[in-house]
Amino acid sequence: MRKHVKLFNLIAPVYGWFFNKQKKRYLRAYKSLESTLNLHEYESVLDLGCGTGALASMFANQGFTVHGVDASNKMLNIAKRKTTHQAIQFHEHDILEGLPFADHAFDIVIASYVAHGLGEKERHAFYQTMARLAKHIVIVHDYKKNKNPFIALVEWLERGDYFNFVKQVPAELKSLCKNSANSQVIVHELNNHAAWYVCRRTD
Repeated sequence: MRKHVKLFNLIAPVYGWFFNKQKKRYLRAYKSLESTLNLHEYESVLDLGCGTGALASMFANQGFTVHGVDASNKMLNIAKRKTTHQAIQFHEHDILEGLPFADHAFDIVIASYVAHGLGEKERHAFYQTMARLAKHIVIVHDYKKNKNPFIALVEWLERGDYFNFVKQVPAELKSLCKNSANSQVIVHELNNHAAWYVCRRTD
């Protein structure tokens, strides 16, 4: 994951421009699933790959205790400036190099547009980290099979694993819950190109 840090440090200011727009989009997604998943029953959220903090900020506005993790210090600097009025704790860590949190430390663990940029082995390690840290719900907010030509071009240039990810993501997310006998995977489509892939423990 370190190979992407320089890139994200470079483009962090651009992401910062879209903070408010992203936050509104995340709020719509949250509201569309809030009652289905009873999200209001939970208290804590860990946002992995939090970037400039738009998703973390949205959850904080809903009353959650929020932690955000990212490997890019430039992203985190913007996140801290954008959320000075909120009690969000940000941490600079490479997710794939281990995180200093106890097992099941957070009610909800979420990652937005992180998984598709990882290779297949890295993704599975990432999913296992999410499952380890989540007490109740894991959410992967990412692309689905319907391809936007512009997004496909950008992802091809970025040299991530986007094209394999969109083919495999539902099956991959089922493996996220495999260690829990009583669990379910929900695919909640947000628009033509993105979805919330949700693993909810029911045990």
